[in-house]
Amino acid sequence: APSPGPITQRDRTRPVAPAALRSPAMPSWLALAASCAGLLGHAAAFRVQLLDCPAAGAASVVEFMARNPNNSTKLRNGCMRLNGCSPSSSRAKQDATVAAGGLEAIVAAMRRFPDDKELQHRCIGALASPILFNRENGLRAGRLGGLHLLLKAYARWMDDPVITSHGGDIGCFLDYVDENRAILRELGGVHLLVQNIRNYFHGKYSDWGYQPVKNSLFGLSSGCWKNSDLCHEEGFVELAIRLMTEHTSEDKIAEETLQ
Repeated sequence: APSPGPITQRDRTRPVAPAALRSPAMPSWLALAASCAGLLGHAAAFRVQLLDCPAAGAASVVEFMARNPNNSTKLRNGCMRLNGCSPSSSRAKQDATVAAGGLEAIVAAMRRFPDDKELQHRCIGALASPILFNRENGLRAGRLGGLHLLLKAYARWMDDPVITSHGGDIGCFLDYVDENRAILRELGGVHLLVQNIRNYFHGKYSDWGYQPVKNSLFGLSSGCWKNSDLCHEEGFVELAIRLMTEHTSEDKIAEETLQ
């Protein structure tokens, strides 16, 4: 498949996916653009999680993190710099970050400090950048346990809209990677995404939480692919109708719900 090319908020059209990964009932750009666009949809709110990539590149950041395995602050900053080293608009930079061991460094930091919510938040964002519309990197991140760790943090802090606005980053693991959709299924990820909508749409945490809901929709647009039975069992169809009825005019809500 051709490289996705630059990602912008105004240009959400994606190239055609390989036939084996494409939904026959949905135009490819709709199916593929939806979930990982969540990374862009809430990028402004999370802009502080990116730091400039050093001149020496991602390898120097990975080395820095390896020298400071017990310092959560330095590991958090390392994740923020790795995020800056792998802009989703550059396949070459994505691949360079992964080749330097960036995914391993991020996952190791998340494993070492599972109770540090700020580190989890920053490192989740760093995981998403190099895997956006990149099958090889997404598959590698899934095999390293990145999606497991993301879902664990997501489930633990569902009362925090900053953490549950990472639904689009969950979607980044799924586009082009059916193997990660299987992990989502096994770990109850579809349930978490639907439950998050319920929590922030006339729910226990908010009557209306725009960012958590929208980004859950980004995740579900790819998560329901291969898992449509679970989405149906979770009552998403009825929930979708209510969302579109009450929030049709809000940016992306109807569009992402339909996708």
